[in-house]
Amino acid sequence: MFYIIRLKILIDVAGFTDGEGCFLINIYRSKTTKLGEAVQLIFKLTQHSRDEQLLISLAEFLNCGKVHRYKNKETVDLIITKFSYLNEKIIPFF
Repeated sequence: MFYIIRLKILIDVAGFTDGEGCFLINIYRSKTTKLGEAVQLIFKLTQHSRDEQLLISLAEFLNCGKVHRYKNKETVDLIITKFSYLNEKIIPFF
């Protein structure tokens, strides 16, 4: 069963993103830059909390990202912020 889930994930990452995911740009304050701000690229995939195991399986399959469960929401997010992971593992699906 787990193998089937992993195979389906491989096929449907772009489809999941089309429906429940996005790429984001986060601008935040930084003491290490001249302008005092820095930019972070983010890939975020959201599912209902009942599908948390699916996002955990996807993170394990891709060997990157963190799954965040929110206390007061019924959603779970897979968030990937490391640029090399975005460039080498996520963008090729598109």
